[in-house]
Amino acid sequence: MNIIDAIKSGKRFRRKSWTGRDYIEANVYSLDLRIEALVADDWEVEEVCVTITESVLSAAWEKAVKSSGYHDDYSPHGWLYAELKKELGL
Repeated sequence: MNIIDAIKSGKRFRRKSWTGRDYIEANVYSLDLRIEALVADDWEVEEVCVTITESVLSAAWEKAVKSSGYHDDYSPHGWLYAELKKELGL
């Protein structure tokens, strides 16, 4: 990934070669990078890994559906919710 894609991701990022260094915020005004860093394609974004239970997923789903204005067609018993659970391995 290049620096532009890393910044556009909105996530913290770093170069893969930065062993032992933390990810940095996408604050382009404070970046002080050399030209080789700007043209490099070894940038990576910070991925957050979470563990979720079925009950937490269900509660979040119901809250999101309620706030979005959708109705019963997106209930926790519907096909879309079932596909999401399957995709997440729940």
